[in-house]
Amino acid sequence: MLSTPSSSPSGSCRQAPLRRGLHLTGLALLILLLGWPGSSLAQSPEPPEKGTEGLSPLISKALQIIDTLYLHPAAVDPKRMLRAAVQGTEHMDPAILVTEQGVDKLLLQASGQRWILNTDVVDLREMELRLDQALDFLSTARLSEEVDRDQLEQAALRGLLRTIDRHSRLFAGNSLDEFNTRFKGTLVGIGSTIGKRGGKMRIIRPFPDAPAGRAGLKPSDHITHVDGVSTAGLTVEETVDRIRGPKGMPVVLTIVRGEEPGPRIFVLVREKVLVPSIESELLAGDVGLIRIERFSQKTSAEFERHLTELQQGRRLAGVVLDLRGNTGGSMRHASRIVNFFVEQGTIIRTEGHDGQPVSRLTPRIDAQTERLRYSGPVVTLIDRRTASGAEIVAGALKMMGRSLTLGAQSYGKGTVQKIYPLRKSGEKVSMKLTVARYLLPEETFVNGVGVTPDIALGTLWLDPDQVVLPDDFREPAELRGEGSGRGGLDGRRNPGAGREQATSGINSAPVMNLLSARVLEGWAPGEATTESPESKPRQVTSQAETNSAPGVSDLPGDAGEDRFNDMDLRLAHEVILTAQGNATREQLIALARPQVRHWQQVQGGRLTTLAKSRSIPLDAGKNPGWMRRSPGTEQQVRKRLLAPPPQLDAELLLPEQLEAGEETRVIVRVRNTGSVPVQGLRARLHSSSRVLDDIDFLLGDLEPGQKRESGVPISVYRGAPSRLDPWRLYLIDAQGPLGGPYQGTARTLGEARPQLALKVLSQTTTEPGGGTRIDCNVQVRNQGQGRSGELRVQFGRPEDEGVELLEQFQSIEGLNPAQQGEVQLSLRVRDPEALPQLHLRLRARDRSTGVSSTLELELPSSGAGADTGWREPARITMGFPYDRAGDPPARAAGPFTIHGEVESGAGLDWAELRLGRDKLWTASAATSPERHQSHRWELRSPATPELGPNRITVRAHSLSGITSTREFWVLGEVAKP
Repeated sequence: MLSTPSSSPSGSCRQAPLRRGLHLTGLALLILLLGWPGSSLAQSPEPPEKGTEGLSPLISKALQIIDTLYLHPAAVDPKRMLRAAVQGTEHMDPAILVTEQGVDKLLLQASGQRWILNTDVVDLREMELRLDQALDFLSTARLSEEVDRDQLEQAALRGLLRTIDRHSRLFAGNSLDEFNTRFKGTLVGIGSTIGKRGGKMRIIRPFPDAPAGRAGLKPSDHITHVDGVSTAGLTVEETVDRIRGPKGMPVVLTIVRGEEPGPRIFVLVREKVLVPSIESELLAGDVGLIRIERFSQKTSAEFERHLTELQQGRRLAGVVLDLRGNTGGSMRHASRIVNFFVEQGTIIRTEGHDGQPVSRLTPRIDAQTERLRYSGPVVTLIDRRTASGAEIVAGALKMMGRSLTLGAQSYGKGTVQKIYPLRKSGEKVSMKLTVARYLLPEETFVNGVGVTPDIALGTLWLDPDQVVLPDDFREPAELRGEGSGRGGLDGRRNPGAGREQATSGINSAPVMNLLSARVLEGWAPGEATTESPESKPRQVTSQAETNSAPGVSDLPGDAGEDRFNDMDLRLAHEVILTAQGNATREQLIALARPQVRHWQQVQGGRLTTLAKSRSIPLDAGKNPGWMRRSPGTEQQVRKRLLAPPPQLDAELLLPEQLEAGEETRVIVRVRNTGSVPVQGLRARLHSSSRVLDDIDFLLGDLEPGQKRESGVPISVYRGAPSRLDPWRLYLIDAQGPLGGPYQGTARTLGEARPQLALKVLSQTTTEPGGGTRIDCNVQVRNQGQGRSGELRVQFGRPEDEGVELLEQFQSIEGLNPAQQGEVQLSLRVRDPEALPQLHLRLRARDRSTGVSSTLELELPSSGAGADTGWREPARITMGFPYDRAGDPPARAAGPFTIHGEVESGAGLDWAELRLGRDKLWTASAATSPERHQSHRWELRSPATPELGPNRITVRAHSLSGITSTREFWVLGEVAKP
């Protein structure tokens, strides 16, 4: 949720005093500038000294804004920011390597030059000076032509922003335009959403009041060409870029519709169009349903129009606001929607790090009587994805007594970001920064906790293979094997940000709760397609009657359709049908009680019967207490998660090792060793393995001395790597978690990997009009030891707009070792004389294992074709962690040494090694004569793993122009004393 300033920050922002950093004397500053570089390893001239006037304007402006406006100053750690900024440049070029060099020092290496950076800084001014010199060192090294000083600065800014919070980020080029389109709610184009369906570019939703809708474009229309350019080789983003353009200019779409024999041509004139963020419909009984997808700067006006249309010629019985899945947007326009339902009171207040208003951010929004549009009953639907601006609407309406709130605890984003332009000329660069928190009525702060529904609703998905539970107990970080986090302003690591979270009032426990069952085909015969008799509509004639005969929603459909099974919407509809004008939250809660009790009996009995059909004893008529959770009970839940399970003995039955490409079964076996029955027992499995994570087991009621087991089939995907993954098994009864997890480690044995060599044969053909067509026969050979899955072969996006890809990709079925396959890829060159040589990248990727080869090549755009011959990737082998088939997955308790080798018959250009995001080792033939002569390089580097699985990535580029990538895994464990 953010607010964008109407203009850039004033020029005085850069000259404003830093909160930290004015204590340096002239002598101290001189020592700082002259004394910090380490000289013992410097093998190139040190970066030139410069005063503050010579520093990067981009970085200076960003740091000044952070220093003066960032919401949580305690999270600004100059030392961490400096290290992250320098390390953020590593991915820009294989020649850059940044490694630890003792305490508070980084060793920078670039193209054979080495230099030590002292990271022991105390404020942002000192950090800026040292970062500037580090960037000077890197920019004077012999890096690739694509990397310049400006790109290094942007990479450094992205790195340092990652240290403060996940909502602050850098925008450059078109990325800000896309963000503004979503935020402003308008764009210049034809007014339609498009996407890939069945491998074809299609119209998804034409907007009725835009050129696309008026011209008669329909959903599923296949867009074959945009202005004569085939969409076959374009991504969705590239197609959108071509369709958009200057206002008033035409764009020509070639459309194939259904089974029609020929294409249709649509000439559409681009105009400024509204991107819809709202849908509405009238439900039975004159109940208005309004779904808000997001909050743009047009949403409040759009909402008012929908509300007016729903009220046209009728008196609405009530309104259902559906905010499920709405992740937010404009704070101002979210507040305006609240004002449509309230006529007085403060809706929202904002404050910066010092508790004061933030410049160019609305400090307070009060309801205005003249904006009131509806005073009848309102029910708001929320879920775990409801966030930011949507939480303003849900929270304010609840706090101001204007809405009954149904659903699940919302996400909990209570901070505000603003966009600050850092550079307006050339490539535009802007920064989104967290600068404020918003407070709902009664100074309520929901960051990290969200909004608690008045009535908690959850769905139990009964899949014949696996039951999916609605409750989402957040594991304590120490049980996930995580530390305290990187710091910064984060909803989980630093939820308060200087303010206490709301754990009462708006976030008091739900007054009631309801668990409903959603049955998938195969669980119980006929259940998925038979409408239950309780769903038949009943007319309610008076409020008094609601205690004995609650009204039932007349939503259409049967038990196999989403609308019928949407218990949240169904209950909201029923409450409004019985409201008869009662519009306060307390009145609606009272009216909802008999409705919920009715459905508790219906759904409880239904769930009991469904469980019995699978021989699971379950008395679901007793309402599960675990659903009445709130932020105020989280600490209690956490304690129960960490405590030993009482009077229960459980085990997880896994094969000794999971093997890639195979199916197996995971079984939980539990025995009640106590003297008290356990009601509604279930288990949840968490793991760093995606195969084992978030698996639920329904065990039912367990009497003393009884033992029961529940199994779930799992499929280990082809291409799964050899690795070790910790797992944790939790037991939960009808009231909540029963205690800390049973723990173990799962072993996965991967398959031998393929290795992909490439060859390209091209032919050129002159086309009418002067252009040329290049047809490429691309051959792929598997020279590895393992079989590949489906191979996707494609050219990268051409650098020149005059080159058109005629296919986005082609596929080859799996290849056995030594087997080869081929595909045809084609390009069109509009003006071959202006572009005699094409610089292209060709990639083949195994979709099962992730193994890929990328070939950089040049093709003539006219005349004779080309034959690249076979280009073989470098061979990558590891001594530790192990790589050979049958070797056990690797583990390390504390620091260890990664060693292996890369080899290429054509010779090696460069290679690099990473542990997670951190680059540990790099080598280049360009800066090492002895490496230039060698076809085999040894790689060796010390490494310190994080707790849990660690990804090791090796990339190597051969002199034949092909880049190959391999991944390995090592489990980081706590060292034993």
